[in-house]
Amino acid sequence: MSRRVGVLVVALLLVGAGCGGGSGVVTADAFVNGIDDVCRTLDRDLGDLGSPSSLDEMATYASDASKAFESALSDLKQLKVPANGSVVADAKDLLGHFDDEITQLDKIAKSAAAGDQDTASGQVTAFNTTFGEANDLGGSLGARRCSFDPMFAFDVAGPPVTDPPATDPPATDPPVTDPSIAPPPTVSNASNKTVLALAGELPPTDGYTFAPTDDAIIQTFILVLDSVAGSAAQAGQVAGTEVIDSAGTVIARVFVFLPEATLPAGVMDELVPVVVGPAVTSPAAYGLVSGVGYSDGNGTFFFGSNDPTAAGVVLWAVGADQAGLDAGVGAFLAALAG
Repeated sequence: MSRRVGVLVVALLLVGAGCGGGSGVVTADAFVNGIDDVCRTLDRDLGDLGSPSSLDEMATYASDASKAFESALSDLKQLKVPANGSVVADAKDLLGHFDDEITQLDKIAKSAAAGDQDTASGQVTAFNTTFGEANDLGGSLGARRCSFDPMFAFDVAGPPVTDPPATDPPATDPPVTDPSIAPPPTVSNASNKTVLALAGELPPTDGYTFAPTDDAIIQTFILVLDSVAGSAAQAGQVAGTEVIDSAGTVIARVFVFLPEATLPAGVMDELVPVVVGPAVTSPAAYGLVSGVGYSDGNGTFFFGSNDPTAAGVVLWAVGADQAGLDAGVGAFLAALAG
């Protein structure tokens, strides 16, 4: 699994952790404040590194900066994410940019240590571009501590530059994060899979109702499916559904992939480690859908299909706990059958 796919998977899992009620609900403001706290620590750690003034110093600086970004990325992955499409999309982009910055810093460190000025200079240019984009994303989220001062004022190909890279400060106007004001953005995706508006077709069942999951989150599941060659090759439809109990609480989120043709044998086995990551699994089933259950400490999950060797339906679901997951998946399948 690539680092980028891993970041996207973690982002989706964290989104699922926020679907419970009561104390498990995380507001957008609380989430952004958590991001701000992580960036505050990262800013302090980067400031402690000083500024490189030679190629040799740049190798050490970039290596240490990479470790600081790794730590920040790890902390960001631990945050619970609210059910707000705009905030989720920007946060996912920020995770991806941090991941790219780590890769670029590692390349800078390697080329600088080898005395390769041209390669190091090119990587610094690439890093500065990504760094500026990440700063803008921090401003868009409202996490203003994620808009950092320029890191590389030293040009490895010559004397210190006089103009820092373009990293404009965030706009003074607060970002629009309320879906009632502006619809959540749709993630650009060149996949052969389309979004199915399934929730609106499901009848209320035993007091449970259904609502569509934000497109940005559904697109993330599509990226997970497209990370494995066998499922990436299969066109089909993907739906995301929120299961809501009689008290109006979202108790589970259910994703379904309906490929146009059954998936080749072995594809489900390839998808399981991408979806589950390091979590310990156990056999689980809901009706004719069988697979694995697991927990990552933030929620309880199920991933499976109607046939592990020729899947025509792939289901991924998350609840705040096992009871919520069981009730949510049961209500979803009952509504489908109705």
